[in-house]
Amino acid sequence: MGVQLQTFSLVEFANVVNDIKDEAVAADVAKFKALGIPHKDTTDEDLPMASRLYLALRSFMDNENLDALTLREWPEMPNVFGQWPYLESRG
Repeated sequence: MGVQLQTFSLVEFANVVNDIKDEAVAADVAKFKALGIPHKDTTDEDLPMASRLYLALRSFMDNENLDALTLREWPEMPNVFGQWPYLESRG
């Protein structure tokens, strides 16, 4: 069938971000912290939103059966969610 393009709105993405349960975010943050990866230009207070954005992206990949995903991140993501949808690690 070839390549198919499916688009989703920021509103749809925000709904998924907001629907992520706090318990899932806490578990993901704990998993990240257990890796011992130092992060650059962020603090541990940034981790819950970074996790929430990651889990929402993961949800789209899994629930929509996507093989790849791109994201228009500027300027919407930091303006809407207060941070970029990725975490830079030191290394």
